[in-house]
Amino acid sequence: MTGELTRPRLTKKRCLADNSHTGLPARFFWMLLGVSVLLTGCSTRLFGTSDPFTENDLVGIWQAEYENIWAYDSRIGQVVDVLGTETLTLRPDGTYSQVYDDHMGNVKTVDGKSWYMDETNIVHLEKGMWPQLGPELAAIFEEQMLGGVQSFDGRDLPLNAGEAYLWVNSLGDGELEMFHLPTGDHSQKVVRFHKVQEQS
Repeated sequence: MTGELTRPRLTKKRCLADNSHTGLPARFFWMLLGVSVLLTGCSTRLFGTSDPFTENDLVGIWQAEYENIWAYDSRIGQVVDVLGTETLTLRPDGTYSQVYDDHMGNVKTVDGKSWYMDETNIVHLEKGMWPQLGPELAAIFEEQMLGGVQSFDGRDLPLNAGEAYLWVNSLGDGELEMFHLPTGDHSQKVVRFHKVQEQS
């Protein structure tokens, strides 16, 4: 690994649900508590290099395998495993395709929406999915009914803005990886993307 080690600041999530705006029933309390644990328990910092990269370096097909991921489901009152494969295609025209296959016959796709990377190396996916929340909360997130913000690297990222967020990490020598937020090297909630194919 080359370059200087950098330390993005991942801080604890403020709140997840704003019932005054969403009208969510009280039964969501335990579900939201479980996700609060997900969000606040992932404060382990990631280490990268200072090697520069641009949006053009992200263009291509990325894939992540869901392993050791779990989420609370209030509909059954249990913690459930979140399994599957997520494939993200970032196109040079600023559009993307996101496909989540749970390996149980359910495939969800978002296609043709816009993406961009901001100045803090966070990729924004318009109308993107956040499968690691589990089936119940991921659906609420997609409906923009998940309140609160995720604080990352000094920025507050709203969870009801209609965007999914991924952080890009440089490993040096041109190698990059991406993570769904929140994340951390030793967390059980890491969803780690690697580029599997370049795309022109």
